[in-house]
Amino acid sequence: MEFTHEQISEIISEITNGELGLQGLVKQGLESLMLSERDLHNETRGDVSNGFRGRRV
Repeated sequence: MEFTHEQISEIISEITNGELGLQGLVKQGLESLMLSERDLHNETRGDVSNGFRGRRV
């Protein structure tokens, strides 16, 4: 999803002016980074995200 600079500024402003303020903005940023890191890890390793892989009996 692509956002314009104005849209990004408005989203950040809404988050920082919200109940959690700067803490909410930092939380959103960290959660986004963690999800991106997990997706990248799964792409490069072919992992299934839960740490388990199928086994043949």
